[in-house]
Amino acid sequence: MLASAVANGGFAAPILQSISVMGKNVREELEARLKYRNACGHPSSLKIVESRVVAHIETLMANVFESYS
Repeated sequence: MLASAVANGGFAAPILQSISVMGKNVREELEARLKYRNACGHPSSLKIVESRVVAHIETLMANVFESYS
């Protein structure tokens, strides 16, 4: 189920939360990070500052890579 959601372009966090692998707060933060990433990934007038990029990477490292590696 998880693999098919990811393969079809879905976001896996709701599935991970539903099977108690990830908590609600982590899921909500990762969804916010995804929304921010999407805003940066398309042509727009959004200006990105270095501190925001660092915070984005630190959030991903602490809540995904370190927690599930």
